[in-house]
Amino acid sequence: MSILQQHHYKILWVMISLFIIIFSALAIWKYLHFGYNAMDLGIINQVFFNTAQGRFFASSIQGGSYLGDHVELIILLLLPFYFIAQSPITLLLLQIILLALAAVPLYLIGKKIFDRPEHFLILPLIYLLNPFIHNITVFEFHLLPLALPILLFAFYFYLEKKFWPWFSCLALALLVREDVSFAVFSFGLFILLEDLLDRRPIRWRWVLTPLMISATYFWAALTLSAHFSPSGQYKFLIYYSWLGETLPQAMTTLLTNPLGVLAHLLRYKNLEMMVALLLPFLFLPLARARYLLLAFGTFLQLTISDIGGSFLIVQLHYATLLIVPLFIATGYGLKKILAWPRIKMYGSLPIWLLLLATVYSIVALGFGQPRVTRPELTGVKEALVNAIPANAAVAASYEFLPMLSNRQQLSSLNYHFLGRKQLSRAAYQLPEDTEYILADLSETITYQMQYQGLRFYRDDYFQGAARLRSLLTEQHFSLEKIVDTIALFKKNAPTKTELYTITEQTPRDSFTCAPTETFNFQLSTFNFSCSLQFTVPPADNYQLEWELKQDGKVVSSRLLPIAYGFYTTSELQPNQLLTTNYQLSAISYQFNQTCVRLVHLTGALGLNRFGQTYNYIEKKDILKTLCF
Repeated sequence: MSILQQHHYKILWVMISLFIIIFSALAIWKYLHFGYNAMDLGIINQVFFNTAQGRFFASSIQGGSYLGDHVELIILLLLPFYFIAQSPITLLLLQIILLALAAVPLYLIGKKIFDRPEHFLILPLIYLLNPFIHNITVFEFHLLPLALPILLFAFYFYLEKKFWPWFSCLALALLVREDVSFAVFSFGLFILLEDLLDRRPIRWRWVLTPLMISATYFWAALTLSAHFSPSGQYKFLIYYSWLGETLPQAMTTLLTNPLGVLAHLLRYKNLEMMVALLLPFLFLPLARARYLLLAFGTFLQLTISDIGGSFLIVQLHYATLLIVPLFIATGYGLKKILAWPRIKMYGSLPIWLLLLATVYSIVALGFGQPRVTRPELTGVKEALVNAIPANAAVAASYEFLPMLSNRQQLSSLNYHFLGRKQLSRAAYQLPEDTEYILADLSETITYQMQYQGLRFYRDDYFQGAARLRSLLTEQHFSLEKIVDTIALFKKNAPTKTELYTITEQTPRDSFTCAPTETFNFQLSTFNFSCSLQFTVPPADNYQLEWELKQDGKVVSSRLLPIAYGFYTTSELQPNQLLTTNYQLSAISYQFNQTCVRLVHLTGALGLNRFGQTYNYIEKKDILKTLCF
């Protein structure tokens, strides 16, 4: 008897333990280096923190109750774990552990599918190696992935014909998030189809239960969410606006325009997503396609949206509810293929090919090298976070939200920049008691990539700089400290540094840059200023690109916001000369020349392979270059 046959259960727990250790280390490293910059970890940790303090589901980051975003009542059941250590790290570790434990029901399902003990570990192994699981783990914290082990246990109890444990798992899964209702609803459709295909009496209790509880819960959750939403309806309906402005209108379009819906489903992005989803599984789920009906509701939810499915789905957590049916169908598909007479002569070749597809997909679809932006500034960021009193009301840019989220009052600077709440026309303003602002001011370039190209946000984007200036004038924030583009502002503090100045002079076109002190290339930090003026202000906003060169070779390049984002070129008047005073760091590089370019950027918000957002530049027009 082989080791796999004799010790498969022990090997399972070794694999689970290795997964937890590796990804816990990655998550802690990423957190300590300010790598979580997509908001979600900060938002959800603050909800946990406030709920633990008796302020149930309060989210000052979003500007209201978190129930207006998602109905994730499972937060209440997870609070005992959060009380152990009230920290974002607790949530990250909780997500990793629960994702790893999903291998247990897959092992149990594998024992029901396969006859040979050495095959029991196939599903847990390819699960723990699956790039979609890795991407979910390294991205941010979300509650949706916690439905994975619950739904897998539900399927196991279905195989065991244990109704009440199965029902309990479905009911618990619904508490994770409102859209888990689509997965539970699909359970009822799958059981109905299975009874029809197997030509046996329909098990109405098993069919109707998931259909009824999912539909009822979904309606109740959307009603609750609409009550707390600024718009008065479920906020994410905006993703389906092509179907109608309200849920009844959307349902009517689905029923009355089947050809239009079919054309929408067959778009290239949806087909790209389907290929990406099937690739790690060697397309084996297609051999037992009936089990893919478990993905029907979720698949429709993703592909019918305005954007539709795309490769981005497998990079984020949105593929979570598709993973359950994919693994189940893979198990049954592999069993079917192993039983084919022509395949039997090749022994375990299909299994090895499946493992090869999984490993290849890790490289092609999984996360990449762990990295963070400008790690030499990590110590500076830590010091500025620690300089803010624990109970102070704070506004922060993306990367600082998680570190500051254990407080009652925390606002996100991007929403103040837009002047309204997410996916809403409702106004968003910093609370009057806000005492500090901590921001990487280069994030204002991110706002340009993120919002300027979106019709819903474009007008708000062009007014964003004026809203930032109002913080300095109307709300009396002054610059307390700045290192590179990392700035700490404090209300009613004396101004120590002028980030930019505007002077009036005869209208002309000009762009000049010069060091503001004796220039020493051996210094790790140095100061220079850039001035510009236009006789005709540009329609779009320009930025600067800063290059460091060593003997003519570029060793570093980065984008800098003009006026640190507080003033933009599109609002500059012909008689105004705008001068920005930069204090920048170049700690990691040897260089003997620096160049500054005035650039016009076109792009979008991208996601790198370590689950971090970044400025994806599609086009860069260089308008002028100065070197000194």
